[in-house]
Amino acid sequence: LEAGRGPGPDEDGAAALDAAMDAQCLSGVQPLIGGVHDKKLADLDIRASSYFGAPDSRIFGFKSMWRSRIDNKEKSWCSVANDPHPEIEYTFPGNVVIQKIEIKSGDTADERVSQFDIQYQQYHGEWKRFPHRFKDSDLDKVDYEKVSSDPDVGWISTLAQPAIVAKKVKVQPMEWYSDEHRACAKIELYGCPYLDLGKIRGPPGAPGDAGAPGDMGEQGPTGPQGFPGKPGQRGEPGADGQQGPPGPAGQEQEMVDCSWGQWNPWTECSSGCGTGFKLRARRVAQMPQNGGENCPGDMLGISKCETDCNALAAASALEVGPQTDEPPPRSGSAPRAAPWPSLLLVAAAVHAAWAGL
Repeated sequence: LEAGRGPGPDEDGAAALDAAMDAQCLSGVQPLIGGVHDKKLADLDIRASSYFGAPDSRIFGFKSMWRSRIDNKEKSWCSVANDPHPEIEYTFPGNVVIQKIEIKSGDTADERVSQFDIQYQQYHGEWKRFPHRFKDSDLDKVDYEKVSSDPDVGWISTLAQPAIVAKKVKVQPMEWYSDEHRACAKIELYGCPYLDLGKIRGPPGAPGDAGAPGDMGEQGPTGPQGFPGKPGQRGEPGADGQQGPPGPAGQEQEMVDCSWGQWNPWTECSSGCGTGFKLRARRVAQMPQNGGENCPGDMLGISKCETDCNALAAASALEVGPQTDEPPPRSGSAPRAAPWPSLLLVAAAVHAAWAGL
């Protein structure tokens, strides 16, 4: 049974709003919650503020909110006794247009809601209260008697235009009849999925005629400097320039003469007995520079040397041991002539001289 509408806009604006809502529900008004066996909205998307009985009792709707569906023939949803703010909340997948609401009694006609409010929310926006409170007293006398005596007869209220567009809806019983002091109800919402007409585009129309050229506008401000471009290619080498004038004369370098270093010690005598030779060498301490004089003299020094043959024989006898049958050299005999210094002695003297560099 249908009750009267709540307060809406003036009559002149009502026609335009009705036309807009007719465009929203092009396929007609349909149930948005659905029945027990024809669910439009899942049970998990329906919740209540409280449930009659034990906290986990499924008899009155706990985790079984199918009991609040309009065609349920078993125990209906009921709130706890004296719940100060009983309500059922519906969460839809997207925005829907709600134009009508139907509400029935609980298990008996004696447990029924006589007045209720509606709150709604669009996505994550603020909750809004519908300005009209719905009352069974809006029914005429005959319909009121049917609703109050038959639990299978519900009463339908049409929402004042514009209809509600919402993703979440709360139905909040404000007054009810019940010996148990609990609110019981079975509810259905009627409408259609919301269709944003502003986002619907038809096929593109034919291109229009070109307009007349407009006046040239003022030059805009200079834009910011762009990023540097890539480096350009390397150019060809330039021509040789003219020869410059001669530079100033450099300072005249000082002439430096060659100089010798210190003599190395004499080598041992080349002869073990009699006359021999000994050598010594020296190195160049300063090479001549800038036209200086070469070093005077020689790098090698050679000198005769004498070795005592008797002393050598005595030392040899002590080192060798037994005497031989050969007589020692006679005292005063002429010593053998010492040979010219060998190349080995000369090389040794030179090496010793240059080792000190």
